Amino acid sequence: MKTRLAKRSLMLILALAMVFSVLTGLSLTALAEGETTINILHTNDVHGRMYPDANNSGMLGMDKVAAIKQDTENAILVDVGDAIHGLPLVNINQGLNAIELMVAGGYQVMTPGNHDFNHGSARLLELAGVAADGGLQIISSNVFDTAAGKTFLPATTIVEVEGIKVGFFGLSTLETPTLTHPANVAGLEFRALKASAETAIASLKTDGAKVIVCLAHVSHPEIEKLLGELTVKPDVVLEGHDHLLGSETISGVLVAGAGQYQEQLGLVSVTVGEDGSVTGAVASIIKKDDVEELEPDATVKALGEAKIAAVVEVYSEVVAATEILLSSARGSDTGLAGVRNSEQPLGNLVADAMRVLGGADVAVANGGGLRADLKVGDLTKGDINSVLPFGNYLVVKEVTPKALYEIMETGLQTFPVVNGRFPQISGMKVEFIASREAFDRVVSISVNGVTVNKDDETTKFKLATNDFMAAGGDGYEAIKGLTTLTELGSLDDLLIEYITKNLDGTIKADNAKLEGRIVEQPTAWAADEVADAIAAGLVPKGLQWRFSEATTRAEFAALAVTLYEKVKGEEIEGRETFTDTDDVSVEKAAAIGVVLGYGGGLFGPDDALTRQQAAVMLSRLAFALGAPFPAEAAVFTDNASIAAWAIKEVGEVQAAGVMRGMDTGAFEPQGPYQRQQSFVTMLRTLEAIDDSESMPVAA
Repeated sequence: MKTRLAKRSLMLILALAMVFSVLTGLSLTALAEGETTINILHTNDVHGRMYPDANNSGMLGMDKVAAIKQDTENAILVDVGDAIHGLPLVNINQGLNAIELMVAGGYQVMTPGNHDFNHGSARLLELAGVAADGGLQIISSNVFDTAAGKTFLPATTIVEVEGIKVGFFGLSTLETPTLTHPANVAGLEFRALKASAETAIASLKTDGAKVIVCLAHVSHPEIEKLLGELTVKPDVVLEGHDHLLGSETISGVLVAGAGQYQEQLGLVSVTVGEDGSVTGAVASIIKKDDVEELEPDATVKALGEAKIAAVVEVYSEVVAATEILLSSARGSDTGLAGVRNSEQPLGNLVADAMRVLGGADVAVANGGGLRADLKVGDLTKGDINSVLPFGNYLVVKEVTPKALYEIMETGLQTFPVVNGRFPQISGMKVEFIASREAFDRVVSISVNGVTVNKDDETTKFKLATNDFMAAGGDGYEAIKGLTTLTELGSLDDLLIEYITKNLDGTIKADNAKLEGRIVEQPTAWAADEVADAIAAGLVPKGLQWRFSEATTRAEFAALAVTLYEKVKGEEIEGRETFTDTDDVSVEKAAAIGVVLGYGGGLFGPDDALTRQQAAVMLSRLAFALGAPFPAEAAVFTDNASIAAWAIKEVGEVQAAGVMRGMDTGAFEPQGPYQRQQSFVTMLRTLEAIDDSESMPVAA
């Protein structure tokens, strides 16, 4: 029987498939006689975000997801994990609200992610029973119950559409035992992905499945490896864990992810021939704006409103306030700062609370445990809980300097790659060199201003941490082996207590600021010049750390202004130029023609500076100082990649010896420009000006 999507959904797919799609086999627009289209709607990494709120206004919401499913013919709705833990809505009754809403919304299959074990494996098993009673099967083929001698959850399930059996099997990340409290997975074994997948696929084929879909809550590289190894492969892999949005074909298999937080709904439409063979698959994305006219499901909406009201009553009490925004942004591998790759005010606040209320000398928290922003204004219990939603409690252990070095090496081993284990600390200062091999990066640790010896196994300090890390979570085995001195209350309650009692109820700028607690020393090639730049007064104090972090456009403007005013011996009179910033340094840089912005009155002060943007600003700076760089053509292997608006200036900075390109001979014009690179080129610019007869330097 030939089937098709509902009219509205079909039009949606055709429009979106032009932007977000991977096509294998036949197109959905060319169904042959007897072909059937099966539409698999999917979400992942929802983390309890079931309905839009002030922090997640762009998400679809469970009621809208339910309506989309109802509006789409031959639809199967699935989730790829990390759904039932996160925000107060689902944490308040250990995931039950999430399951009841997913059942009401029409979800049929789910595989658990690592966060779905945060309520404990016994609770997850209870919830799986509730889900199954409502028609939602929670499955995983590689989580094994060692005592029972079988998989912890059903390994597979089959959903039948138009007489076609669609088989599903789940895979849960092997990292789960280190990403949740070890007690949550006691007695469970997370088995190899390849063998588990092979067994599940064979079982599904035996049971008559014509379409096989893997719900993989594992990292994208693991999916690539798995598909490269499997001889018999699934037809589709839906992925979670890495919060990826989009799709691609890997080893002939369509792999698709729906991002996070129900900000969009993924759709994979699989075409099945009359003989039961899969003839094509298309992946697309449905966003909130695409279904604006579709009415939410009234029943699911009412259920959600009732549950939210019950939570609000408990969590709406105002318990504190903040005068500053404290961000939980993760950061990026290109150098933008966040709680998972650098010291952050939110991390300092939480670590301070742990240290002070734990009566400890030092404290360490994992950046991945900070899950929401604290926005300016009143703070409710729910706001605080959203930051620390995992129900963790405070643990104080005894630690030696030697163990402290091991702990910090663990936390900094993947820097600058974003990682949830990145340490947010209190009571100590850590200096490290990122260019060194992992576990040989920490140069020094000082406690209360005194440097401690990395070989000292005698001196004892009190270390405050959370129970997750205390049990070896996030790979902190060095903490696991320490002697426990005491265990205290939940972190969210302790943070409320700290703000109310120690900060008089209000977080001010001085209570949570960047202090240089974790200091990255410059890479070896830049160390001397960075030191000279700082000594020459070219680097504002607030920029004198996190050297491999990407320079923002506003920061580079500040460096340019500092150099200009040093050379000229006079302060620049700023000029209001841009609508998206009132940064004084940007206004000064605009006044002397160093920055022009993107057009339309926009500057993008927080955007990461690219190498070609840096070249243009440096050339303009030299010109503004009356000492223009030599006008010579750029000689790089990737000249063709340099924008037309920058090629002239790139040649000039190369000729002046200010920017020399990469060791490969390339310039990499779109690459991010690190702080240490910015400092070095400002020093070289000053030296070039010193050597010029056109412009004497002010004494």
